[in-house]
Amino acid sequence: MNPARRDDVDDELVGSFWDYWAGLPRQGLIPSISDYLDRVPAKLQPAVAIIDAYSPTEFKVRLFGTALVELLGKELTGGAPLDMYAEAFKAKACEVAWESANRPCGYLCIRRYRNHAGVVVDAPGISLPVDGGRTHRQTMLNFTSLYGAQSRKTDADGLDVIEALTVTAWIDVGAGIPS
Repeated sequence: MNPARRDDVDDELVGSFWDYWAGLPRQGLIPSISDYLDRVPAKLQPAVAIIDAYSPTEFKVRLFGTALVELLGKELTGGAPLDMYAEAFKAKACEVAWESANRPCGYLCIRRYRNHAGVVVDAPGISLPVDGGRTHRQTMLNFTSLYGAQSRKTDADGLDVIEALTVTAWIDVGAGIPS
């Protein structure tokens, strides 16, 4: 898989988020979380989850945006992000997040959300690393474009979960991408 270029992004909000991140000051490969938070555009922040990675299986949600709370039907700030994934995708979510946080690199993706009423939403997203300010964890910004989402109603009720994660491209921030 070749690394993604900014021109590869069709979704306007995903592109805006990438442009914002790319324009932040940095020392090294990635910007700091404080620079991100100092300047974040108000139209993007409600669809951001800030995730801290401590180990290949231990992650914590530092912030879960209000648009994501509304979409998923639960507040996850302070909780484990794996709680939002269906069992079948927890291992993949861990693998992708850990690789992204530790290389570091970013990725473009599609997340499939399903709520309790059986509504399924396929939403484009982007995940990019930031320096979280502590050596015992790595921090990722996950943005979901609800503007570019496609939704449909199914016959079956479901759980409030992300039931699929498809990485469509890796983003090289200067440390390479997974093979």
